Amino acid sequence: MLKWVLGILIVLVVVGGGGAALVVSTGALDQLQQGFHREPSAIEVEVQSVSVGDLVRTVNAPGTIEPELSVEVGAQVSARIIALPVEELDTVEEGEVLVRLDSEDVLARLEAAQSRLEAEQARLTGVQASLRLAEIDLGRQKELFEAGDVPKSVYDAAVASHEQAKSSLEVTKMSIKALSAEITERRKDLENTVIEASMSGVVTRVNSELGEMVLGTSQNIGTVIMEVADLDRMLMRARVDESNVSLVKEGQPATVYVLAYGERPFRGTVQRVRLLREIFRDGTAYVEAEILIDNPEKERLGIGWNANADIEVQTQYDVVKIPSQAVLDKRIEELPSEVLAAAPYIDRKKTFTRAVFKYVDGKAVITPVTIGSSDLTHTVILAGLNKDDEVITGPFRTLMELSQDSAVKRKGSDVPVAGADAPAEGDASSDEGTTEEGATEGATDEGAGGDEAVEGVDGQDANAAGAG
Repeated sequence: MLKWVLGILIVLVVVGGGGAALVVSTGALDQLQQGFHREPSAIEVEVQSVSVGDLVRTVNAPGTIEPELSVEVGAQVSARIIALPVEELDTVEEGEVLVRLDSEDVLARLEAAQSRLEAEQARLTGVQASLRLAEIDLGRQKELFEAGDVPKSVYDAAVASHEQAKSSLEVTKMSIKALSAEITERRKDLENTVIEASMSGVVTRVNSELGEMVLGTSQNIGTVIMEVADLDRMLMRARVDESNVSLVKEGQPATVYVLAYGERPFRGTVQRVRLLREIFRDGTAYVEAEILIDNPEKERLGIGWNANADIEVQTQYDVVKIPSQAVLDKRIEELPSEVLAAAPYIDRKKTFTRAVFKYVDGKAVITPVTIGSSDLTHTVILAGLNKDDEVITGPFRTLMELSQDSAVKRKGSDVPVAGADAPAEGDASSDEGTTEEGATEGATDEGAGGDEAVEGVDGQDANAAGAG
């Protein structure tokens, strides 16, 4: 519309000097020129001040919750379950009966071993008597042989009988010893038909049912009947990425977020970092770190629950820091020369440098920075900013579109920005009044031609004015 108005004014200057003089005298031409050179509107941005404080660098690691101490309760003898007095989630004390197995077969084997032992002990008496007779006979035959009353063959037979009696005695003794060991084993098996808790805790899983046959460890790897765990001391087994594991040490504090509890944090301490490199099912390499969870309120933490941990590997004190989203990557060759001259710490050998936009008197001023460590939200600034600076932190799309000296204003602020040609309050009405005044005067002095010129200036009917 302004172009039409300007065209009409040029025609009027050529065709009617009087009308053009009227427009100049009323100031309408200056207003039009200012409209063509008006500064672009300010961009609304989010601004934050540079802060000074502590920054904690963390390493994030996913993992699962497990009890520090968990015991698998299995059978040491093959038998049938005849009593299962506990259920899953029951609390048990050390020494409490968990399972009773059928003891009839074990007891029968024990009694059979005891009978064999008694038989061997009885046979031992006979063997010992035979040995004594063999010794007497050997002595007599030796005397007769030395006197020449019996041949050597008779003496040799007596020696052989004596050795045989001694051997029988040793065999009997070994048999008694073996049977004694078997009886001890059978008695132990009998004891193992009653399975007691080896620790206090909670029954976390029951795998067997009443009446089920279970296998003992002597025949197989053994049947795991149930599991008992100490749920008062829970660990998070965190999968630390191989690239970060060198930063994680025993004793470092950590914050654990259990998926079941949302954003509620649990404090913890790294208890152990394993040396074994493992591969997760997604193909990533990791090293397991055990984090002991501090749970003073005794919140229920389930076995195998998913969790994430932020392990505090480094703490820096009294550092200059800004929100991380304010830090951008900028091509060095695209930065203004005056900006480069003011930042000698830039590595000119690189293609990109880190930079932020400072908020200075309503303008965005690009500033290269040198950064340090980061946490989840903030980044340490080593060079480029002062404690009293303000930086533009968003929106992200706006940050990417900003350039040096872009006109900006704080989000939610209606204050005019420096450099922008914003009319003062009441100027528009004043200009309108002047135009209307000139229109009236033009109508009086120049007639209808003046009216057409003023209508063109107001932009209400430019086509009509041109036609007139």
